[in-house]
Amino acid sequence: MGRGRLRPVLSRVLTTATALGLVAIVAQQALAAPAPQADAVVATISQQIAQVRGLTPKSETPVTPMAKSALVAKLSRELNEPRTIREFLTSQMLLEVLGATPRGYDLRQLQLRLLDEQTVALYDYQDRVIYMVADAADDLDANERLILAHELTHALQDQYFGLRGILPLKPENSDADMAARALVEGDAMLTMRIWGRQYLRPSDKRSLGDEPVPADPVLDTAPLLARGELLFPYDAGWVFAQLLYQDGGYDAVNQALMNPPRSTEQILHPEKYVAGEQPVRVTIEPLERSLNGDWQTLRTDTFGELVLRLLLEPHLGWADSEAAAAGWGGDVYTILEDGSGRRVVGMVTVWDTEADAAEMYNAFEASIEAQFKAGAARTVVQPSLARWTTPEYAIQAIKTDNVVRIAYAPDNGTLAQVEAALSAATIGAAGPVAPTPTRPQAAPSPAPAGPSALPSGSPTPVPATPENEPTDDASDEDS
Repeated sequence: MGRGRLRPVLSRVLTTATALGLVAIVAQQALAAPAPQADAVVATISQQIAQVRGLTPKSETPVTPMAKSALVAKLSRELNEPRTIREFLTSQMLLEVLGATPRGYDLRQLQLRLLDEQTVALYDYQDRVIYMVADAADDLDANERLILAHELTHALQDQYFGLRGILPLKPENSDADMAARALVEGDAMLTMRIWGRQYLRPSDKRSLGDEPVPADPVLDTAPLLARGELLFPYDAGWVFAQLLYQDGGYDAVNQALMNPPRSTEQILHPEKYVAGEQPVRVTIEPLERSLNGDWQTLRTDTFGELVLRLLLEPHLGWADSEAAAAGWGGDVYTILEDGSGRRVVGMVTVWDTEADAAEMYNAFEASIEAQFKAGAARTVVQPSLARWTTPEYAIQAIKTDNVVRIAYAPDNGTLAQVEAALSAATIGAAGPVAPTPTRPQAAPSPAPAGPSALPSGSPTPVPATPENEPTDDASDEDS
C-alpha cells in the first residue's frame, strides 16, 4: 500500500494485486469545515464506540469532511502511477490465463468505478484521520452513522494494536494479508453492529431493516473472483470476529489482533486458527532459469484457500468448489511472460491429506472440461495426470501424494520445462503458533447442494472424500 487506509466498501480488487492507498497531499480547497452539530454527533459516537469496544481512545481522531469528487480523486491518484498500472496488468494477465476474467476485462477501471460509486468514509492509518464525504458529514443519517462507527473502530484498533504492523505497506504474502484484513474489518463490522443495536433509534433500525438491498451495477457485474475478494473481509471477517467474540468477548478479538491469522483458511475455518494450524511454506526457484527463451517472472505469490475456491466456482458452482478447496495446506504460484507476449502460469498446491489433494485434482479436471467444453483436446488420460491442448495453452495437472501441480504454457515443450521446475519445489512444514484463548467452532456456511459431479465422459476420478461445513445464516447492513 502506498498509503494505509481502510474503507467500508472495498479493500483491494484482488489479492493478486498490490493494495492501493492514499497520497500524502490533500488540496486544501477540497476540505470543508465540519458543522458544529456534526462535531457533536461524531464525539458522541466516538464515546459510545469506546464503551462498546472496551478501549478508551488514547487521542482524538479527526474527522475531515471532503467533497466527494476530491475524496475520490485522492483515493484514485495512485491508480494512475506506473507501478500500480503494471500490477493491475499482471493481475489481468494471470486471471485471463486461468479463465477467471474475460479477455480485456479492466480491473483497474473496476476499482475506479467502485471508488466513485461507493466511497462514503475511510480511516487513513498513515494520517490517522477519518475522511468523510462532506454531504454525509453535514447531516448523518442512520447508515452514515453506522459507517462512522465502523471507521472509529479502526481508529481504536490503530491506537492499541498498530494497523501498520497488521497490514504492512508491502505484504509478502497476499493470502496472509487478506486474512489479516478480514480480522480488522470483521472486528469493525462486529462493533458497528453491536453499536447499532444499542444506540440507533428504533425508527432508524426499522428503516434500515425495511430498505431493500439495492442493486449494484458495478459490483454485481464484476467477475466472481474480484467480487468474492472484495466482500470477503467484511462477510467472512465478520463471521470470524463474531465467533471469537461469542467464545471470549473482546478479549479474544484483541488477542487475535496481537496474533493475526496467517491465511484465509484460518478465517474460513476458525478452529484451525485456534489450533495454531499454520500454512505450509512452498517455494520455487524462478522459472526463467529453467525455460528456453527470454522469459521474465512478473509475480510469485500465494493464492490461498479463498482464491482457489473462487477460481473453481464459475465452472463448478459454490458447493463443489468450497469442498474442493477445503483441506488446503499451502501453495505458491508464479506467472511469466516472454518477449512476444506469451505467458506461463505454474502453481504448486499442498493439501492436508492425499484425499484432499485428490479432491482438488478431480475438481480442477472438471473445471477445465466445463470451461473449455469441446475447445479442449485431452491428450493424456491417467489416474493422476491430465493434459489438455486448448487454442491458446497446453495445460497439465498432476497429483503426487498430497501435492497437486498445475501448469499453463504456450506449447508442450515449454509445459514440460515448467513441470520439471515445479516438481523441484521446496515444501516446508507448517509452523504452529500459540493458540488464542478461545474455542470457536467451524465457521457457518451454507450446506453444499450435493456431491461433486464430473461431466459425462470424464475419466474415473481419483478417490477423495469431500468435507462439509455446518450451516448457519448471518445478515446485517454492510458498511
